[in-house]
Amino acid sequence: MDCADQSEWIWYQCRAGSRYNPHVKNRRQRIEIFLPLLRNPDLRRKRRRISAELFRVTKNELMSHFAQEGLSFEFVTRTRTFGEWKGVEDEHLLIRIDVKMRGSDSNWLKQYKEVLKERFEQEEIYIAYYDVIVV
Repeated sequence: MDCADQSEWIWYQCRAGSRYNPHVKNRRQRIEIFLPLLRNPDLRRKRRRISAELFRVTKNELMSHFAQEGLSFEFVTRTRTFGEWKGVEDEHLLIRIDVKMRGSDSNWLKQYKEVLKERFEQEEIYIAYYDVIVV
C-alpha cells in the first residue's frame, strides 16, 4: 500500500507504522477525555464540585468541532480513577467520542487540551485516541 494515496489521517497511521487494513470499512477513532468532577483542594483541603456549565460548554465545543454524520458521544462518570502522574484518587467524567479523525484533529486536540487545563484548573488533562472497528 502506498501511503501517499491515502487520506491525511490514514497517511499519518501508515507513516507511523500502524497495521492499517484498507479492507475494514467501519474504522473510527475513539477519543477519550477524562475531566475532573471536583476542583483541586483549597487551602482548607476542601474540594468543590465543578459547575455543570463548564461541562456543557466543553460538550458543545467538541460536538461543533467533530460535527459529522455518524458521530457517537458517550458520557460516563468514573470513580476511583488514579492519576498516573500524581497517584491521586479522583472522580472523572469520561467523554468518549467515536469519529473519523482528520490529520488536523490531532493538533486541534493538543491545543484544546490546554484550554481544558485552564478551564478546569488542572495541571494535566488525560486525552487519548485510538482505532476502533465498528462491527
